[in-house]
Amino acid sequence: MNAVDLTKKLISIPSYVDSSTNEREIAEYVYQYLSKISWLTTVKQNVENNRFNVIAYSSMSPKLLLVGHLDTVQPSANWQTSPTQPIQKNNTIIGLGSSDMKSGLAAILSSLPKKKPATELMILFYVDEEYDFAGMQRFTQEYQNKIQPQLIVSADGDDCAFGYACRGLIEFSAIIKGKSGHAANPDSGINAITNTTTAIKQLTRKIKTYSSPELGASTLNLAYLSGGQNQGFNQQGQLELGRQGNIIPDIAEIIIDIRPANQSLTAKQVVKLLRSELEKNGLKLIQTKIRHDLGAWITKKQDLLKVTRLVNNPKFINPNNRGYVDLQMLWQTFNQIACTTYGPGDPACPHQPNEYVPIKNINQASKFYKLLISSPDTI
Repeated sequence: MNAVDLTKKLISIPSYVDSSTNEREIAEYVYQYLSKISWLTTVKQNVENNRFNVIAYSSMSPKLLLVGHLDTVQPSANWQTSPTQPIQKNNTIIGLGSSDMKSGLAAILSSLPKKKPATELMILFYVDEEYDFAGMQRFTQEYQNKIQPQLIVSADGDDCAFGYACRGLIEFSAIIKGKSGHAANPDSGINAITNTTTAIKQLTRKIKTYSSPELGASTLNLAYLSGGQNQGFNQQGQLELGRQGNIIPDIAEIIIDIRPANQSLTAKQVVKLLRSELEKNGLKLIQTKIRHDLGAWITKKQDLLKVTRLVNNPKFINPNNRGYVDLQMLWQTFNQIACTTYGPGDPACPHQPNEYVPIKNINQASKFYKLLISSPDTI
């Protein structure tokens, strides 16, 4: 099956995650597809809740590791077509995950030759990239001491341009304590809401000082803020808040998302900085819960010269405009070897209704992976 037809087939298999759907069906399809290739050994790697990664290899000493994620985001409102019924229109394929990243999966799958190539190869198709990175974490835990690839390429890329870096991802929630008082006398209390926003503004300025030449400044997003009168926790462990207008709020709950551009900025360091700014504003940090603590990834362009030469007039993705790419976990796990992304996706439309991918990009990406697999000298 060619890359375009494979893209359509993969779109038709829902792989978002909710109470009734996950990646199991698409993972089974990919497993069966790879199992028919005689020179590959294909295995399922259990992750959680009947979800599994698919790993295929020609050797357990692979020089090249190709990767792609199986999941998509959930379909949103405002689709003009059925999200999982692919439509070919105006030289594009429309469908959920068409850009992110079922066309990338198709580019890899369609590039695999019938006969074993000279390049020692491993392929990882993994779950949970759009959610909590459980699939990638499971792979790195098991394989960190089993293999040592020399090059890793992810098909989770944009516009057939090479990605070589991304900022990291730090996310945590926090509960902050102020002091209750009567609203008629503002000095009788410490407002947990307004003082927290002041502290966050000060923290944002400090976060920006953690920069790098390749990735620019680190950024902070206050993603969630709620506050009021502290009424304790309910049976589900959620903070209960009073909403009376005549009481100065004495408790606030926040979620912060930070994109670190510098390896020295970690979740531990951010919490330390936050605590300091809160104390300057009369507040106390009483609880934190870290969800993600993932660093930046930077591969030097000169380390990718052999790979980029496979493409005429190679382009590069601007990492300053890019979100976190979990290829960073592989880069960190395997001693910061050369890593890149190259995929057919259109950067304007992932995670949006009416997502599409240009057909010319699909074919170009498939051609690239065929050349890469058949060119051991590039590794």
